[in-house]
Amino acid sequence: MDAVAWTLGEEYLCLGITWPEGVPALDLVEVSGAAHVRVPIRQRRFGFKPGTAGRFCIGRYGFVDGTGIELVPCPGQEPAAKGNQCELCAARDEFRFAHHFHRGGYAPDALKRYMAQRHWVYIASFADGGCKVGTASDCRKRSRLDEQGAVMASYLAETEDGASARLVEDSITRELEISQFKHRRSKVTALAAPVEWATIADRHAKIVTRAVELLEGSPLAAQVAIGPQPWQPPDEVTRVFSERPAEGWAIYPHDLREGAHGFHVSGALGPAVFARTSVDADAVGFIADFGSLKGFRIAPGEHVSPESIVQGTLF
Repeated sequence: MDAVAWTLGEEYLCLGITWPEGVPALDLVEVSGAAHVRVPIRQRRFGFKPGTAGRFCIGRYGFVDGTGIELVPCPGQEPAAKGNQCELCAARDEFRFAHHFHRGGYAPDALKRYMAQRHWVYIASFADGGCKVGTASDCRKRSRLDEQGAVMASYLAETEDGASARLVEDSITRELEISQFKHRRSKVTALAAPVEWATIADRHAKIVTRAVELLEGSPLAAQVAIGPQPWQPPDEVTRVFSERPAEGWAIYPHDLREGAHGFHVSGALGPAVFARTSVDADAVGFIADFGSLKGFRIAPGEHVSPESIVQGTLF
């Protein structure tokens, strides 16, 4: 897979924002040639319009060298039947069994090898002060959290395998009532009016302390190495709280799946992109939800966004 600029005149299926090695990129597949490319998005201009109408299958997850996973694009880019997949890719997606692996039942050999590696359990906090508990394989320790769009996170425990990690995750959800899910849209919207950093930090610290105390007194303690480790967030987290524009950020008011759009992108946080529609120094800064493009086709070009009349939000 290449990290390249996209080609004007080509149509691409968008797979979302990905974070390999801490660098946000737009994950794309050519419609005509099926080449899988990643286009870094920081400090560059993007212009695009919708491609062929409809939601298309983004493919399935496959296993790499026993310890990694990668997105395998749908060969025919079929219409999505349920969620983001066609029926064939959904049936071939061996990773889908990972969510219930720790409860027994069928698991393909490739998934067993993947789940046999070290895993991490984390608490992630978001700009609205909410949090979630989650797990990440050792090879995805950083990228998994980068993709979340969190503003603060801590690794709570290291486990010998994925089954143990999910047992710990379920225990934290059950005993502390901490969700394992945070909707993408709420993550993005919260960035426009974040809770004070000190408040988020205080809440996060208290939840981490409670979770560690729970694990230390749990029968699972013998299966895990307990001890919080901080996650190193992308630079954009600092921008959200201390380097925001004087007029503040605003949520981009147009649907990215309709009409033409043009952005001067300065950075990203999870699925959210920080951008202006003009290079003018006094142009309003927007937060755009590029995650909404997942499963849709777009065509790059020298496009501009429609006029946006918004009032800058002061943080």
